[in-house]
Parts: sequence; C-alpha cells; structure tokens
Amino acid sequence: MGQMLTARLPAFLLAAKRHTHAGLDDNATVAAPLTQGAKQLEYRDGELSYRDIYFGMAYFAGQEVVTANGMPIWSMSYAGGVSRDISEPESVRRIYAFLRTAMLPVGEERPFRGPARFQQDEYLYTDASQGGLTAFHGSEHVYRRGSQVYALHDGGGIIRSQAHGARPPGLTPRSGIEAGRRAENPCGSRSGAAATPPLPTDPIWQSPDRA
Repeated sequence: MGQMLTARLPAFLLAAKRHTHAGLDDNATVAAPLTQGAKQLEYRDGELSYRDIYFGMAYFAGQEVVTANGMPIWSMSYAGGVSRDISEPESVRRIYAFLRTAMLPVGEERPFRGPARFQQDEYLYTDASQGGLTAFHGSEHVYRRGSQVYALHDGGGIIRSQAHGARPPGLTPRSGIEAGRRAENPCGSRSGAAATPPLPTDPIWQSPDRA
C-alpha cells in the first residue's frame, strides 16, 4: 500500500465508522446484503471503500474491510456480545446504545475501536489493545455499576499480498513440490517423484548461496 493511502487510512476509518454503526446504528445497513441474514454497512470516499458485515445481535461476529480501487488493503475481524444472563431486549438495547456512543470519541492513533476508557452515567467502556493500525489485537468491555455486561475480541491490520510469481526469500527455483514432481503428475499426487520426499542433501533444499 502506498504512503499516501497509509496516511489517509486513519481519518477514513474514523469517518466510515461515524457514518455507519457508531453514528447510525443498524439503520445504516444496505437493503440487500451479500449474505442472507447479515447486517452490511458501507461507506465510500473517493477510491476508498469501507464495508462492515456481521451476524447476530446478543452475540455477533463480523469483519470490516477497507478497499482501494476495489483491492482490499485493511481488515479487522471481531466477535463478542452481551453477557449470557442478559436477555431483556431493553437492557441489550441500552448497552449497545452506550457502546455506539463510546465509539465516537476516538482519535486517528487508534481508529479501529473505541478509546482506552469512556464513562457515561452508570456505564463504563474499556479497550485494551496491542499494536497499531498495521497489525493489532485486543479486547473491549462494558461494565454497568461495576459488573461486566459486554465483551468483544478483535484483531486485524494492513493486508500484505505476495506478488504473483514471487518466491519466498532464500529458496531456489527448484524448491518445494515442483522440484520433485514429474510433469504428468497432478498436484497432490501420491505417485511418482511427488510421493518421495527429497533428502536434506538434495540440491532443492539448498539456499541460493549454496546451490
């Protein structure tokens, strides 16, 4: 991902979240989500697009993806929900309403979830995460009068894709199954050379400086 997109990503994520779940609740969902039964929230600004797809309510799981000109560049997966002993719809609604409020006062240095701590009336929100926008994982909790009523775990970061045709560093063009496979044997065949593992002394195990 280019430096310009990297610089734009934090502000874009904040705007996307404020224009979707954090600011509008499920009313921001598209009319026809890609998967039946899902909630799908979307936001676009120029070549950058944001999509959040999740399933469930009391307990839910989902994924956020940012694309640039149609190519994925950042993603976060998450799963969580209210405590099992909370079943009254109004209690669930209040917890999630507070959670959306807690998502708003967050800066560009940590745009993936909420602030480290946020309190309003009888509710307290905390977020503990490690890493940054490039790669991170963490968890968040909501407490009501000191008792935990909600928890979520998340993780994600900037997507890195190996270029087509590129080989892992330190391996020769003869590395791997291709080096020992006859042309007539399909991938995964247990016959012929593909079924016979090479010895460590075979040249195909050697790094470029030894081949």
